Amino acid sequence: STNLTSQVHIRSLNVAKKSITDRPLGFGYNNYYFANNYYKYDLISPNPFADQLNHRDGTNLSVKLIVEYGLMSIIFFFVCFLFLISNKIDFELKLFLIPFLITQGVRGAGYWNGGFLMIFMIMLLVLIKSYQLKKIR
Repeated sequence: STNLTSQVHIRSLNVAKKSITDRPLGFGYNNYYFANNYYKYDLISPNPFADQLNHRDGTNLSVKLIVEYGLMSIIFFFVCFLFLISNKIDFELKLFLIPFLITQGVRGAGYWNGGFLMIFMIMLLVLIKSYQLKKIR
């Protein structure tokens, strides 16, 4: 693609793909920058400027999670999936919380931006509480 934005996204997805195979446990918290530098010469974009953009955050939070936590990021995606399909959680609450995570997952820059961590913790607590109520009854 000649589109610079597409090149940056494709590069970040390739960094995630290579890192999950090379380092299944990830590069560690806030180390996307090191992963990007590690694959600097393996992944060269048609536009050299694309290699310099979003080199610290991976263009989106989903890629950042995969690169930094590797297979452990499956836990995050699994919790989100359970929250989404659970019939014990009100649809209105899902409709309120899920767009925040989608927005951050597709274009968010970090764990502390846009309320990502707070929204995820609310989802996790609601999910845990909904399953605890079932056990009590």
